[in-house]
Amino acid sequence: MTFGIEMKKRYQKWLVGIGICAAPLLLVLWCYMTANNAVRDREAQRERITNADHVELLAACRSMAQNYRHFWDAWAQPSTAFGSDVMWDRKRKPLGEDVPAAIRNMNPDRIRVSPDRTYVALHPTLRVGFIGFVKGKDDSQLGNLGGSNITDGLWYVP
Repeated sequence: MTFGIEMKKRYQKWLVGIGICAAPLLLVLWCYMTANNAVRDREAQRERITNADHVELLAACRSMAQNYRHFWDAWAQPSTAFGSDVMWDRKRKPLGEDVPAAIRNMNPDRIRVSPDRTYVALHPTLRVGFIGFVKGKDDSQLGNLGGSNITDGLWYVP
């Protein structure tokens, strides 16, 4: 009888040992899969920006910046973190017809409009999107922040 109890205890210890060893491996596997999906999502969003009509995107961004007051009134969500910028967020309000079709077709997650630029974020957690500046605005500092110039006035934000 005692032989059976000892075997049961030894079997339980083996199971606990296997569980302790397997848990970190499963965590590493989960982290790898999550990171791999994030990289694929980022690349897919970047490809959407690359394949889009850049002239149309820039015109849409400039149009929104020029109509800044309209979006301030329509969205009524001033962003305290970014001074006078006004922000649209997919979680709060559906995207209206007043947003140019070129930007609506990109299916944005967030849009931030100021009098001199429009930032469009395409992913809720990854920082991927583009910024369109009004004509004459100095946008050269974006290169130092990791952005890449798509065309004059339109930048990819990684």
